[in-house]
Amino acid sequence: MYRWNPTFVKALITRWQQRALNVRSWRSFPECDVKSVAVVGNAGYLGELAQGPLIDSHELVIRMNNFQTSGFEAQVGTRVDLFLTNFFTDIRYERPELDQAKYIVASVPNNFRKRRRHHLHHRHSEHIVAGLKAMRRTDVFVPEWDAFYEWVRRWGSFPSTGMMATLFALNSLRCETLYITGFSFFRDTPHYFHDRPASARDHNFTQEQMCLQTLLAPHVASGRVVVDPVMAELLQLPSESR
Repeated sequence: MYRWNPTFVKALITRWQQRALNVRSWRSFPECDVKSVAVVGNAGYLGELAQGPLIDSHELVIRMNNFQTSGFEAQVGTRVDLFLTNFFTDIRYERPELDQAKYIVASVPNNFRKRRRHHLHHRHSEHIVAGLKAMRRTDVFVPEWDAFYEWVRRWGSFPSTGMMATLFALNSLRCETLYITGFSFFRDTPHYFHDRPASARDHNFTQEQMCLQTLLAPHVASGRVVVDPVMAELLQLPSESR
């Protein structure tokens, strides 16, 4: 008697569920007529800075995963124009802040099977379907598999959501200036909204720090990218006085 492979069945169900969704690649992200973009990480040191007005002054604000603005308006601002997430099961989709996000972007590919050799320990397509349903959304932009695999191969580990947000902003958004803040590579307090330790099981933050330094250096030199003073010190990059 033939027995269905559970993984194959799950993939079929997920593909069927995605028929009602609009899952598009990063390459198809629409051109945004904006001059300035802010990429806001979740590092703990943001709680010690008063960047709220500065962050909200940008035309498009990108926030990630379980960010929190309520109670931290002075530190991180309030606007959420683009929500970029890994769609993992710990993401809190009930937050009212997410209602204002115009775009939903995934930091993980839309893979239907696990590829442990490529650091894909989850079928992210299932998480994407569940997350969109929880947010009552239908549109999402996902990184292309070939590009994602190249990043994994180059860095030797699963890229963090923050690294993917930086890559997305640099490569998919045609803005004049990009302000990047809130990345400490999980040194000291990982998040500004709680003091619980963060798991770095799938990431190599030392390697990411070195890669980000190399990646951002020419953009900082040209003036297109500005980083906050804490990041500038960590990455040994110049920072404008803000």
